Amino acid sequence: MIKGFILCCLLALVVSACTHYTVLSPAQLSERGTHRYANTSREKVIEACAAALATLGYKVTVKQPESGVVKTAPASIMTSATGGGGYASVTEDGLAWSLVVETSGADVVVHATPRGFRNGSEVQDEKMWVAEVMDGKFRDLWREIDGTLKSERECPYRARQFSTSSG
Repeated sequence: MIKGFILCCLLALVVSACTHYTVLSPAQLSERGTHRYANTSREKVIEACAAALATLGYKVTVKQPESGVVKTAPASIMTSATGGGGYASVTEDGLAWSLVVETSGADVVVHATPRGFRNGSEVQDEKMWVAEVMDGKFRDLWREIDGTLKSERECPYRARQFSTSSG
């Protein structure tokens, strides 16, 4: 019984030590953060970006149709605590987004840049973005934007009604 427990503990240590993360280069992050939309307007894409970010739980703090900029406040993605002997330390990691929407020929291009925060301060480290986390975040973002634009194409009256009533 003890041998089994020790073997399980050793296996858990080995497996966790073998965890590998793929650090994204700035070029890879830019590639994942760029999406092109055809047959729509820049204004509709800006609205779709803001709606998608809000749907994903981010507070949209900047939405500037004239410049095409959409930004969010950081949303908590992980909180951890350590302590002992009369002290405790809490670390909160957050993720915010900065999007730039621009026209490129007949298309509209979105450039989404993630911004990392630790305990409320922005972290400037190119090596903090890992594919195992960010691929899912980008996938969620693009899926929400795509879905919003698709619903506008399928029901233009409803999309117009919502975009004008949100003012």
